[in-house]
Amino acid sequence: MTDVDPACAGTSEEYLLLLRQRREVAGLSYRQLERRARRDGGSLPPSTVATMLRRSTLPGPELIAAYVRACGGGTAEVTRWLAARARIAAAAVAGTVAAPPERGTPLPRPAPAAGRTAAQYGTAGFVAPAPSAGMWHGTVPRQLPPAAALVGAGRPLTELDALAGRPGAGLAILTGPPGSGKSAVAVNWAHRAADRFPDGQLYVDLRGHRPGASPLPTAEALGYLLVGLGVPAQQIPADEGQAAAAFRSLTADRKILVVLDGAVSAEQVRLLRPGGPGTHTVVTSRDGLVGLAVHDGGRTVRIDHLDWESSVRLFACAAGEHLVVAEPEAARGLAALCDGLPLALRIAAVALDTGARSPVAGLLGRMRGEGPLGALELHSDGCAGLEAAYACSYEALEDPEQRMFRLLGSLAAAVFAVPVTAAFTVPMAATIADLPVTTGRAVLRRLADAHLLSRLPGDRYTVPRLLRDYARRLPREEPAFLPGITAAAHPGPPRVLLPSRPTAGV
Repeated sequence: MTDVDPACAGTSEEYLLLLRQRREVAGLSYRQLERRARRDGGSLPPSTVATMLRRSTLPGPELIAAYVRACGGGTAEVTRWLAARARIAAAAVAGTVAAPPERGTPLPRPAPAAGRTAAQYGTAGFVAPAPSAGMWHGTVPRQLPPAAALVGAGRPLTELDALAGRPGAGLAILTGPPGSGKSAVAVNWAHRAADRFPDGQLYVDLRGHRPGASPLPTAEALGYLLVGLGVPAQQIPADEGQAAAAFRSLTADRKILVVLDGAVSAEQVRLLRPGGPGTHTVVTSRDGLVGLAVHDGGRTVRIDHLDWESSVRLFACAAGEHLVVAEPEAARGLAALCDGLPLALRIAAVALDTGARSPVAGLLGRMRGEGPLGALELHSDGCAGLEAAYACSYEALEDPEQRMFRLLGSLAAAVFAVPVTAAFTVPMAATIADLPVTTGRAVLRRLADAHLLSRLPGDRYTVPRLLRDYARRLPREEPAFLPGITAAAHPGPPRVLLPSRPTAGV
């Protein structure tokens, strides 16, 4: 532990002063902090750090966590800084000054109170505070982010409602393709269901597929949850298993909702679940997290691409109803090229040249000419764009899955005559990738679990339109050998879509 103790701060000005001292103790320049953050998969531009340290208002929790980690702080120190920030922010809302604890004063361990179980005492130094002792510090945790407007999400919301009504500790796994609006659906539903969980709603961004960021460690996520429940940072066990036990003890008799957003694996989630019968957990992930369904009783809720009508309505909400009314045909064409993805439709609304005579038709023309991803590129913030979202999923794949995706995506974009309905059978895809059929089937299913392919009835697979465009931008290779292949997905007589040997440019 360094000599800079955030618990000493009582105001935001004092907190910022201690943040500046933390960098000085570490002996690091702004550029060195940036390099350290980038090494850990994050982003900490020098201009952002300089602005943060000059201000008198509290920085955001994620910026503080990245800064402290770059200064050399571990999970326990990050938790202490975030706990001090939460204390000062709460005092500011109440119009008081957050009185810091006296330095050097050990935290007392009271004798067991009547009705307190041994499980509530966790490990050395941790005591689960009784509600009467101010477990919630006068407030119930309400950590949900603001809810965004939803279009066409009736089915997943209804399924989430049904799962929350089941007895026992519930677990819903909300999964879908990159950019499909999983987080928006989860947060929107959580706000709607808040009254069913009167003891609080906790939210943690697990950063599983966020461009430029590494997944949140389980120990750090447990720190966020325990601090949200009013546990002093100094009492949080360093061992993640013990911290998880303390979290379950605190929530055992409570009606608590936990939203874990952006999980990358089942292992990242397991220790973050409350175990009480009145608790419910909603996990979002672009991966299927089948381990949670198989071993933890999780129920999967799938987010699909929006239908054509919902896509147009979402685009109208984001861009303005008047633009869609003025150019209805162009709006329908643009919605079709966006593949029913809410992220693509919202980016399209931002990419419109509103000063042009026909802004929707203009963007539609660029998408047809440059390709959808090129026309929808966000030059000012590449991490918020579609290509960055796809890259997170693609880069997490093993080599066989990456190669299969590249081959099928680029071939589908270049060859299939009916792009929306064309599909690959398992033998066809295995031949293209020069793999045994059994291996090819396993690779295809892993790609479908990651939502980089869509699985159709009859064990057939197709590559969605925007993902085909992404695949074409990746380094390409030619299949070693392609026999004549017919498109079984198309009605009518079989048609040969691929020659016995690939032609140039295929």
